[in-house]
Amino acid sequence: MKKGSAKHIISCFLLILAAMPLIYILFARVYQELIRHKMKERLEAQVLQTVTIPENEVLWVKDEKEILINGRMFDIRSTHSQSGVYVFSGLFDNDETQLLKKLQKDQQSSNSENKLLVHLFQFLQSCYQNQQSEPVFCENMNFDNLFSTTPSLHSGFLSIYSPPPQV
Repeated sequence: MKKGSAKHIISCFLLILAAMPLIYILFARVYQELIRHKMKERLEAQVLQTVTIPENEVLWVKDEKEILINGRMFDIRSTHSQSGVYVFSGLFDNDETQLLKKLQKDQQSSNSENKLLVHLFQFLQSCYQNQQSEPVFCENMNFDNLFSTTPSLHSGFLSIYSPPPQV
C-alpha cells in the first residue's frame, strides 16, 4: 500500500468519525418526523383522549401541536381555553416519548465522554513542546493524572454554563 493512499484512507476514516454526531442527529430528526407523520394519521383515525391542565402547568414542546404531560408526549388535535384551564384533545405519543428519553440519556452519557476527550486532548497537547520546533514526545509524563477530575493544563475549551436546548 502506498503512503499517500494510507493517508487518504485515514483522513476519510477520521472525517467519517468526526461526522458521526451530525449523522446521529440527522437520523434522530428524520425518525422524529416519521413518528410525527404517523401520529397525524392516527389523530384523524382513532378516538381521541381529552386532557384538562391548568394554564400555568402546560409545557409546550411544539406550539399548538405537542405538549409534555408527566414526561409523556401528547399530540394535540384541538385546544380550548376556559378560565385559566386548557382542554386538549389528542393522543399520547409513546414512540416519540421513547425517542425523547433515549436522546436525553444519550446527552447525559455524552457529557461524561466529552470530559474524557478534553483530558485526552490536554494530554496530547502537553506531549509536544511547541509548533515551531519538531514535535518531541514527552518521556517524563505522569500517566496517573491523565484522567483526573482536575486537569493540570488549562483547558482550551470554553465551559458552557447554560443548559442545552430542550427538544
